[in-house]
Amino acid sequence: GKVTYVATHGGSVAAYDAGGKELWNVPVLLEAGALAVSPKGDRVAVGGYPGLLVLDAADGKVLDGFRAAPKSAGNWILINRITSVAWNSAGTRVAGGWVNNKWGGGPGPDPHDVVVLDANGKPLPSPKVDGNVFGVAFVPGTDTLLIGADKLTAANSADGSVLWANEIGGAQSFAFSSDGQTAAAGGWGKNAGVFKLADGVIAESAKMDAVIGGVALTPTNDLIVAVWG
Repeated sequence: GKVTYVATHGGSVAAYDAGGKELWNVPVLLEAGALAVSPKGDRVAVGGYPGLLVLDAADGKVLDGFRAAPKSAGNWILINRITSVAWNSAGTRVAGGWVNNKWGGGPGPDPHDVVVLDANGKPLPSPKVDGNVFGVAFVPGTDTLLIGADKLTAANSADGSVLWANEIGGAQSFAFSSDGQTAAAGGWGKNAGVFKLADGVIAESAKMDAVIGGVALTPTNDLIVAVWG
């Protein structure tokens, strides 16, 4: 509540105090697409074009990360771009996914695996999923990573192994029940669902006419969705 962190389209990350005074400003990527502060407040992760980096929150120093080779497909279409970043509850791991792995139903020009880093930006084993990754989220209190690719996939972030997958496509928004047993997701696949975290089995699902921008669960685990357009 005392510091605000800002990632800019130009690829820099800045920190401001409560009065709006700039504390630091560091160029880190060619374009920033997502930012997440660790639960302890000691790290800032920023994803974009072309990678995912971990910064020291105190001074903006880049600790480490993963950078792909920057590439453009022309007409200002940038590939190798991450637009989703999430920390686990302990602040020991952060993940991000690429949104240009697949074009027009086929493989993109330079696909990459999901990036998982430790708190100092060192790469960890990558879970293998198919398609573009529109959202990532850690199950609260665990190291289980949910990946919104062609299928919603759960992976063990410690070793990259896949635990299960279900038919919720392109998930970019996630919600978790208070008892830690159930979750909901929805996104670019134009479908949303409520599922069990243990095995991914979908209890309820709905198909929409447009992209699902957000999901929420009521206290009784009914699903609420916000639909684009």
